[in-house]
Amino acid sequence: MLVTGGTEPAITSHHKTIAAILRGTVLPVFPGDRLASDRPTAGSQAQPLNNALLAVARRQGCAWPLVLAAPPSNPIALHMQADVRSHARAIAEQMRELNALIVPHHRAVWLKGAANLADQQLEPQPWRQMADLDVLVSRDALDAVARLLEKAGYRRDSRPYDERLNPHLPAFSHPDKPALVEVHSRLLRYREGGLLDPDGVMARAIGRETSRGTFFVPSRVDRIVHLIAHAQIGSHRHARRQFVMRDALELAYLASCDETAIAKAVARFDDAGFGAGCIAFLTAASLVLERDFVPSNRTTAAARRWAKSVSDGWNKPDGKNPWIVLDWIGEVGRTLISAEKLSAIARLVTNSALRRDAIAHMGKHLDRD
Repeated sequence: MLVTGGTEPAITSHHKTIAAILRGTVLPVFPGDRLASDRPTAGSQAQPLNNALLAVARRQGCAWPLVLAAPPSNPIALHMQADVRSHARAIAEQMRELNALIVPHHRAVWLKGAANLADQQLEPQPWRQMADLDVLVSRDALDAVARLLEKAGYRRDSRPYDERLNPHLPAFSHPDKPALVEVHSRLLRYREGGLLDPDGVMARAIGRETSRGTFFVPSRVDRIVHLIAHAQIGSHRHARRQFVMRDALELAYLASCDETAIAKAVARFDDAGFGAGCIAFLTAASLVLERDFVPSNRTTAAARRWAKSVSDGWNKPDGKNPWIVLDWIGEVGRTLISAEKLSAIARLVTNSALRRDAIAHMGKHLDRD
């Protein structure tokens, strides 16, 4: 049992249903891995669907698997299933076009859900809800890639950009394409602990050969580190006691049958001083999927308490999360001892457009459940 000793999370019925659907989701096989003997079979996870359940799934980033798991006779799912599959196909085609646009001129490494698409020969992956395509390029190539996108009909979000405050350019959108495009020069908001040096990620990238060209993706361990670091550090979820259930499914796909991948990722977090956040993430993912992602000698009471705080937050979707306020207070303290952050804040204070954008961003997070 993952969580014991009075710290067992009390998960809501909606979250239990979503977790059951995620456990029954048929994931594609990671390139080079064997097919797991206990892999779910298609159709084994059929579940009812209603608007309340769908609303919770959207907050958890996993509405797509929920819709696809509903029986076709369900009136809510009837049209949504076709929409999800159509959207997934359109995103895959958009990624093919973007790769053909960028790669002849600049090295590009596809991140997150886009990397999953490259793994699977650009076959649509509706198990993984997607709204954008993330691509990493060298810092020197940012402006040139932006110009390529603009010539192809994309328009950049008008919000101001400061490389020290944001890991990617403002999102690009196209009137005829389904996904936003985020062009990264690095993978995390701040260069904390050397977890994901962008030059190292690009150097370790692996080419996926497809009938539609070669698509470069980060190494498996880099992708696991990025998944956890983006959630726990970049999105402040460790400090705020938050966990998105979609991340558990993503971890299951990336870890697959490679028993060493998570151990290597944990070692990276340990070396960077973020081991506790990593173990907490793995503990929550284990709880959701009822699969032990935590290395046998690394389970901690603190991680179990963190998982309980997460589920307590799920039980109070309309309540304010006090950990968010505490994290903002802590962020002020961290800023005061960081020369890089102080430099970025100084620029923000003297730039009215950046200042307005930062205030809006802060308000959005303070209002989040």
